[in-house]
Amino acid sequence: MSYSVEDAMFDWHAMEEEWQRALQEAIEEIPRERLKRFFLDHPDVISRPIALYNEARRLCDGGFHAAGLVFAAASFEASLRDLILRPLLIGLANSEKGGELLSELLFDVAIGRLTSSDKPHALLQTLIQELTEQDLNKYKLRSSSRDIWTDWNWLRRVRNDVLHRQALPETVSQLDSERSVAIAGEMIRDLFGQVLSTMDLLMQDGLIFEAS
Repeated sequence: MSYSVEDAMFDWHAMEEEWQRALQEAIEEIPRERLKRFFLDHPDVISRPIALYNEARRLCDGGFHAAGLVFAAASFEASLRDLILRPLLIGLANSEKGGELLSELLFDVAIGRLTSSDKPHALLQTLIQELTEQDLNKYKLRSSSRDIWTDWNWLRRVRNDVLHRQALPETVSQLDSERSVAIAGEMIRDLFGQVLSTMDLLMQDGLIFEAS
């Protein structure tokens, strides 16, 4: 019996699904106390997203709508990177199973295999869902009728138009700017606030501390 292209694609997708299942198991095995310890050891990790958000708010209120949106996007990205991905990736790297999965992902990057792989997206989605306990394909911010991924994709597209496609600042309306600031602010206050509450942690004045 010959081995067809369809057989190869079936095996490829099966390996991808197995990697994703193993990733889910590895993330679930990260001790919650280890994640809590990360935030207690780095109580000011929230300062960068907040500073970027405050600047976005100041620019938006001052009528600099395009600049405000750019800083709101930066705040959202900093929240995603520093408050969610960083602690979980550190936790993964410190476990044997997680280390193996990350090394496989990095190897795929090195040999250029990721162009047809779902691994990066699966890693991002699974990490976020584990820490936030939310499916971000369904989670909606209070100020939006859309799921947070749709909001983020919109914000990223408009930000890229301004920064990389030389879109005129006038193309960003006051409504766009206010929406972007709301997305960034609620990412910190609501979504990350829920993360902290699951570990009996609070944030105030740019610092994270244990609830008494």
